[in-house]
Amino acid sequence: MSTSCPEVERRSISEGSSRLLLGVVPGLALLALACSANVPRSSGVSPAIGPDGMPVAAGTGGDGSVPGTGMPGVGGGTGAGTGGGDAPLIPGPNGTPCAPGAPLAPARVWLLSDEQVVKVSSDVFGVTLTGGDAQITTANGVSGNYTNFSEAFQVDVTAAQGYQRAAQKIAQQVKPCGSAVAAACVEQFIHDKIARAWRRPLAAAETAGLMKIYNDFSATEGGDEALSMVIQAALQSGSFLYRTEIGVDASAATAPVALTANEVASAISFLLLDSAPDDALWAAANSGTLLQPAVLTAEVDRLLAVQRVRDNVSELVRYWAGVERIRSSAKDLGLFPEYTPSLKESLYAGASAFLRDTVWSGKFSDLFSSRKVYANNELASVYGLPAVAGSELVAVDIAASQPAAGLLTQPGVLAASNQHKDSGDPIHRGLFVYNSFVCGGTVPAPPAGALDVSKTMTGTARELAAKRAALPTCAGCHSLFDPLGLAFEQFDPIGRFKPQDANGMAIDSSATLAGLGADLDGPITGVVDLAQRLANRPATANCATQTLAKYSLGFTSAVESCDLADARSKFATSGSFADFFRALLTAPGFMVRDPALK
Repeated sequence: MSTSCPEVERRSISEGSSRLLLGVVPGLALLALACSANVPRSSGVSPAIGPDGMPVAAGTGGDGSVPGTGMPGVGGGTGAGTGGGDAPLIPGPNGTPCAPGAPLAPARVWLLSDEQVVKVSSDVFGVTLTGGDAQITTANGVSGNYTNFSEAFQVDVTAAQGYQRAAQKIAQQVKPCGSAVAAACVEQFIHDKIARAWRRPLAAAETAGLMKIYNDFSATEGGDEALSMVIQAALQSGSFLYRTEIGVDASAATAPVALTANEVASAISFLLLDSAPDDALWAAANSGTLLQPAVLTAEVDRLLAVQRVRDNVSELVRYWAGVERIRSSAKDLGLFPEYTPSLKESLYAGASAFLRDTVWSGKFSDLFSSRKVYANNELASVYGLPAVAGSELVAVDIAASQPAAGLLTQPGVLAASNQHKDSGDPIHRGLFVYNSFVCGGTVPAPPAGALDVSKTMTGTARELAAKRAALPTCAGCHSLFDPLGLAFEQFDPIGRFKPQDANGMAIDSSATLAGLGADLDGPITGVVDLAQRLANRPATANCATQTLAKYSLGFTSAVESCDLADARSKFATSGSFADFFRALLTAPGFMVRDPALK
């Protein structure tokens, strides 16, 4: 467990402010040196982190693809997995008994992501950082990846300077006391706003330390400058940049620790709002009533009905479902001139609308059976959908003459999962399913020479899959996911339904699945058949919640918890994503952390 930076250089907060040093205010930590910390990243990728936000080994399959560019999910094409060779979350096939109330995650501190700093600044101070001002650190990553791995990011000098610039920008715009800045107003501002930004009430010594900054600077620089320095100090503090899940004293604990009411509120708000607690949650935390089960449940239910929360949870689900990959997908415009920036943005918006509709108004099974697509005139024209007037997205049904399998046949998802720019790609389409819906296990790096061998292979996608299956060095992995990808062969690289090849011959989309489990193995006729088999398989829902639990908790290891098993059971029974998140956030295990977990 990492609960603090081991060493932080004492530096002035801004040029010409040499008197304002770390140590003036208890709890402040100006992050001017590299410093390891547990880091939640709501988007982007940090070094050695794969598309599912977990640490990866290099390599995907024997196709020459770039490591770390597979579709989001658990395991599979980036060499990172949680099924198969990794311990599954409880309940698992080994029958290991679960532990009621077991902590769902380690005791730790979490560094706020750039996006979270921006949102807290807006929600608490009313200041909006945009453009370059919102890019605070250098960990901006690759679009389409969800990173929530606790040790993914180190604060270096460049990042510390970014935090300093952001603090200065915010301080310039916050004017809580008008033109007549007085000590009483500043102290009230600290009590109301700084405490809210720090997500807990300040200790008397902390308030006194910040007031000392104000008093020292106001004597020589005036009230405005003094208040600005207070804000800059507070926003470069470890109490702002890091949120804790350590209870009262996790550093000395040898057993699981209970989170404080403010830590529970912070854990809930950053999962649901991606920001500091709102008014009602803040009040419940400060009163201590949030720790009462009835109050906690009421707060979670209230938040799950807030549109902003629904948008944030939908974003989390989008990463699992591969939708975020649409924006970073690329095609050969000489072969596919239709794949314009405007079409790609419509594909992203349409798939997002479909997923949001399913998450909040439908059931998990709809992800595999719905015929609905959100389309505008451009998208409808390219993909042969019912005519739509105008650029606004509207819900239409895929024609009865075309296969429809919910998320699996959303044009944008089909385009993004096909990572080749100029040809079909059953490997990565298969890995998408294998990762996100099967949780099939870790796929190691290709063996030595495999890429050279793949370059010598010729033939159709189906013929190449057969050749890989015939090679002992390739078959062990490719035989698991190549057949899944062959089910999509009637869709071209940008996701259009093309049942015939260039010679007018019918394209075969059948396959035989093997090694994926008795309830999934066997012959399939195409994507609809595959989707039906996935929808009727309890392990598919378990795979989804396995990934969503890891995204939510920021913890990569398996947890033998009855609470998590209960949340997954509720999801499998009702098919409601809201039921899963409600059960997760109100579980006793969500309110405790274990210093021994890694």
